[in-house]
Amino acid sequence: MNKQKYQFTNIIPNETAASEVYPSRTLEIQHQGKLSSSIDVRDVGNSRPLYTIKTKTFKPQLTFTSCSDNQTLAIVEHHNFSRKIDITLRGQSTTIKPERKPKSTYTYTSPTTSAVLTWKFDRWTSMDMVCLDERGMALARFRYAEWTMTKLGTLEIVGHAAAGGQMFEELVVTCVTVVDHWQREAVAGAAAAVA
Repeated sequence: MNKQKYQFTNIIPNETAASEVYPSRTLEIQHQGKLSSSIDVRDVGNSRPLYTIKTKTFKPQLTFTSCSDNQTLAIVEHHNFSRKIDITLRGQSTTIKPERKPKSTYTYTSPTTSAVLTWKFDRWTSMDMVCLDERGMALARFRYAEWTMTKLGTLEIVGHAAAGGQMFEELVVTCVTVVDHWQREAVAGAAAAVA
């Protein structure tokens, strides 16, 4: 586990940095191969995956499996006529609600803490995003890997959730879900533009 110290400096442009220093953990999220429909989530520098995600076109579109016990961690369902995303995470349900005002944000009620959390893109033109709590404090940051066929990006989780547990799992699941949703919409938009 990569438990370096991370200071909340410049996670979001133009925001005041918090003075506290928290432990962090950085994960790699990548496809198992160029044409694979499976995604692995692992600690940076470790070849053994923590979670495997199966992707499909039809419901459930994402199925997360914990590699430590081979149990289903979460299932994710996208909807054809709605932008909302339903997640069942270890038996608890939540719904992510995407909005596009003024930038893309994805808000949901945390099944772990009951707080409203928001995944927010850093800039309209970037896939980099940050997860904020109700006070605007960053819990995690995702950096999209451009120009690669297999790697989706890295997810850095900060604070108490970095040690593992339910909040750690929730941040992994919601991050991958938001990235997957964005990619599905981009593909659908490109197909519609060509038709």
